[in-house]
Amino acid sequence: MPYAEDARRQCRLRGSIEEDSYSESMYFISALPWLHYTSLIQPVAGGEDANPRITWGKFQKDHDGREQLPVSILAHHGLVDGLHIARFYDNLEQQLRQLVR
Repeated sequence: MPYAEDARRQCRLRGSIEEDSYSESMYFISALPWLHYTSLIQPVAGGEDANPRITWGKFQKDHDGREQLPVSILAHHGLVDGLHIARFYDNLEQQLRQLVR
């Protein structure tokens, strides 16, 4: 099934993603472990390219000695709401806090 049709089908399912052979190809995940960034621009091929893009950067201590990890997300608003992005960051923060305990 072409990706654009699959994306439209996912929208009709109210944002849920079914596990199928396409699920791993729905995300672009990159790591830039040598770069600590404050802003990142992701390339998008065209209107039918709605794959969410998640990018991780380099850990770095801030001026107070706290570790910072840049994580950026680019997602098509037709598939993801701000609430979903906020939940992703909340869950990520909780999991990272458990690792350092």
